[in-house]
Amino acid sequence: AAVGIGPTGTGSAKNINTGLDLAGGVSITYQAKDSNPSKEDMSDTVYKMQQRVSQYSTEAQAYQEGSNRITIEIPGVSDANAILEEL
Repeated sequence: AAVGIGPTGTGSAKNINTGLDLAGGVSITYQAKDSNPSKEDMSDTVYKMQQRVSQYSTEAQAYQEGSNRITIEIPGVSDANAILEEL
């Protein structure tokens, strides 16, 4: 853990959420089969994926990219194949 001293006192970096770049982890991007899925379908799918990935980490994220892609990021895990099978 890092400790710093600043104008307001001391602090610790132990509670900082680290992303995939620092903690390592898995990033998966899915693309919809339909080239133009509805906003509702994408929103529902992002919600369902977020529910599934939250079992791996409280910092796991599912979010939409563009009109037909969903990216899943799960920091701190290393077995991408096992996660792909479960999702």
